Amino acid sequence: MAKKVKTIGVLTSGGDAPGMNAAIRAVVRTAIHEGLKVKGIMRGYAGLLQEEIVDMEAKDVSDIIERGGTILQTARCMEFTTPEGQQKGAEICKKHGIDGIIVIGGDGSFKGAQKLAALGINTIGLPGLRNWVSSRLEKPKPRAMANKMARMGIIESRVLYVSADALFKIRP
Repeated sequence: MAKKVKTIGVLTSGGDAPGMNAAIRAVVRTAIHEGLKVKGIMRGYAGLLQEEIVDMEAKDVSDIIERGGTILQTARCMEFTTPEGQQKGAEICKKHGIDGIIVIGGDGSFKGAQKLAALGINTIGLPGLRNWVSSRLEKPKPRAMANKMARMGIIESRVLYVSADALFKIRP
């Protein structure tokens, strides 16, 4: 039987994209509603490796939807591209009691999430809006993004896109 998730981490990685704060807010509020603890990981994978991890509550995400950027900040992290950096990241997750991570970002961010998953950390990739919307402002195409993620090997046999409200109701 799979271990019940009690604490999740949330991080934003790569470049800022519209909607990242809204996604953070939805993740935090939904997790708290479901009885989970939430840890915000500052500055993406760089912050994970530096253990820049903070407890998050509903008040931490109030009034952030209108703000640009991401309250968790973001950074690129060359150290995390190495097997040693990835192993260190997985160990830090375990040290802080993080049972799973929600990664908000794009292709590079999801590659990092895939590496953590291979090391036993539950992961969910949540594409930043920039990855869904083209420069012509077309409607988001979640199926196309899921297919791209499958080609990259980030998700395998099943494609499942969920709303933030359903995020914690996923079953294998």
